[in-house]
Amino acid sequence: MGYAGAIVRGSAGNVTGKQEALRVAGVEVLESPIHVSQWAKKTTSNKCAADSPNVGRP
Repeated sequence: MGYAGAIVRGSAGNVTGKQEALRVAGVEVLESPIHVSQWAKKTTSNKCAADSPNVGRP
């Protein structure tokens, strides 16, 4: 989890609380690293479609 995981310790916070705060802020939180490739494909295809000059044109 990198830095976000590093700051979960003792009574300073927990994973669930941090995940919920990120979701509320609009961040897509993956439940497992195994989902990264699916997320990357979805994110990349959405961006490519949005960048296309023909999107929304007949």
